[in-house]
Amino acid sequence: MSKLNKEQRLEVYNDWKLRNQSVSQIARSQKLNKQSLNYMIKLIDRYGIEIYDQPNTRFTKDFKEEAIVKALTRTKSLDDLSLDLGLRSNGILCNWIREYKKNGYNVVIKKKGRHPAHEQETQPITQGFEEADPATRRRKLKIAYCECLRKKLSALDQKYHKK
Repeated sequence: MSKLNKEQRLEVYNDWKLRNQSVSQIARSQKLNKQSLNYMIKLIDRYGIEIYDQPNTRFTKDFKEEAIVKALTRTKSLDDLSLDLGLRSNGILCNWIREYKKNGYNVVIKKKGRHPAHEQETQPITQGFEEADPATRRRKLKIAYCECLRKKLSALDQKYHKK
């Protein structure tokens, strides 16, 4: 969903609540995602428009871990759980779960901001993502090496036949 300011959110909510417009109609007229719009309306209905007045929140590791465990046990849908937790977007919890699984079932706490220039290390450019399994990494390197050899051999073969 595109970024809406507080007044635009309030206008959308009033269209739904007071003018009895459906979420589909509002989504079409405002060119917004229907699911995100529905979540925003439910959030404002439950907590009020003041929830968007709060500054960006930093969540603790314990809070994230508890939310992820609740989501993975699936006692409620992700949208309902996000509403119960008071998250401003229904995608936040999905992002936490994705990072949790990607990081080997450990909660990810990201540092904000940039590192100072003297602390930044140049990282080598790699193809794809680093695998946790060394056997998978070796297999992919072997495939890349064979592909490189195949290209070299075909180039040499073409050069030889042109003579």
